[in-house]
Amino acid sequence: MAQSKNLLSPAGLREWWYGQLHQWIPITKYRPYERDAGPHVTPKSQVAAGGGNGRDAPIPPGTLAGGSLPAEEYLSSGEEQVRLMAAELEKAGLEFRDGMRVVEFGCSSGRMTRWLHLLPARAEVYGCDIFAEAVRWARLNLNPSYRFLTTTSNPHLPFEDRSAQLIYAGSVFSHIYELAEAWLLELHRILADDGMAYLTIREKHEFSLFDGKMKDSMIAQWLREDPEARRAADSDFASLELGGFRNPNVFWDLETFREMVQPHLEVRGVVHEAYWGQTAVILARASRS
Repeated sequence: MAQSKNLLSPAGLREWWYGQLHQWIPITKYRPYERDAGPHVTPKSQVAAGGGNGRDAPIPPGTLAGGSLPAEEYLSSGEEQVRLMAAELEKAGLEFRDGMRVVEFGCSSGRMTRWLHLLPARAEVYGCDIFAEAVRWARLNLNPSYRFLTTTSNPHLPFEDRSAQLIYAGSVFSHIYELAEAWLLELHRILADDGMAYLTIREKHEFSLFDGKMKDSMIAQWLREDPEARRAADSDFASLELGGFRNPNVFWDLETFREMVQPHLEVRGVVHEAYWGQTAVILARASRS
């Protein structure tokens, strides 16, 4: 009886509906523009050629900024993470050269993209995301020579085979569970022979931070309040998803992730805490692929 009562409540109906969607609809999704029934106008970008970089670009509104980061942290974190990425990729052997194609997989409103002028080469930059409003904002406010496009959660990117010298993704594979292998194969498809991918993942190392310097984070609180989640986190897992399909937070055993990318890709570097608590994994095409 209690179960029926719960089903008839607004929350219960909502959970039932989400469950039906997840079970029956193959979800090839993106988040569309937020607009009313009337005309929806996208203005022309007013950013001058060569502008829209770093601190010269505005900060997006909170709904597009990926959370509640203070303005200074929003700017400084993007700069630090791009500088670290460039340094680690150079150590791993990536050759930066003018005209190289850079694809940011999961760019949102461009917290990192706005700092790509710091790369040691003038790049052809593409940013893609499933959040159409964030993509639109980036197109209007960031470097006008960059191209931003809305994609879907279906494992396909609109680029030619072996055409990207650098693919990077900050906190994207931390939210991909069932389709992780398919997306890795798609990144392998577009990665150039001499290219590298820089992907951040949540992995077991991060759990030690939730008991220390990241103890005030949402997931740390979650683990303290949910004994089942805590037991799962302490288990010898290959992968772990917390939060359900609407908001998955995915953790990997690092060796399992290393094995999963094979035989098409190989790990050229691992950088702990490269993206807040997340680990960056640097990948290149395996010699046989």
